[in-house]
Amino acid sequence: MLDNTSLKNNQALAEIKRLIEDVNLVRRERVIFDNVFYKLEEDIHKKEEQLKKYIAITITVENEKQNYLD
Repeated sequence: MLDNTSLKNNQALAEIKRLIEDVNLVRRERVIFDNVFYKLEEDIHKKEEQLKKYIAITITVENEKQNYLD
């Protein structure tokens, strides 16, 4: 009976240890994905700013072209 209880206890401890390792792995992955996501967000904002500048330049050029043709 004591051996059986000890065996169940050891199995439960092994399962807890495995679950803790799984949780720690997921936490590390979350940190990695958070960093990747943050860098992608930064890149998107930079691209948006570049796009706004290019649109403004295009509008200016089109206006100058239209003024020249008129």
